[in-house]
Amino acid sequence: MRLLIIDQNAESVSALCEALGTGHAAVVTGNWLEALSHLKTGCFEAALMNFDLSGFPGLKFVLSRLPELYPQICFIAYGEGVAVQQARRHGTVEVLLLPFTSEKLRQALAIRRPDLVLRPTARRTFRQP
Repeated sequence: MRLLIIDQNAESVSALCEALGTGHAAVVTGNWLEALSHLKTGCFEAALMNFDLSGFPGLKFVLSRLPELYPQICFIAYGEGVAVQQARRHGTVEVLLLPFTSEKLRQALAIRRPDLVLRPTARRTFRQP
């Protein structure tokens, strides 16, 4: 599966990649403008994004349009508290409340891609540091 991971925190990205397991190609960026550029030019099946919107005025509007602009991509947001509520309001396909397990991530990806098979990995829980 080809994934776009949008997160500024290297530890979070590392834990997320571990939860995904092997057999995936991922492009990682912590910059939203770069992420939008990747979406325009890349061929992704899913985008996993940290939905902490602090410091990004106008980003909520852009994110609300992503599922409409790229219907072929499964958008999955993760975060805590208010960020999760915002993600749900903005049309994200699936929202994962931190902390989550690799099983929850697999289930979220399977919503859009029922043919997806993720190999089980260690029962690590993904948390935002």
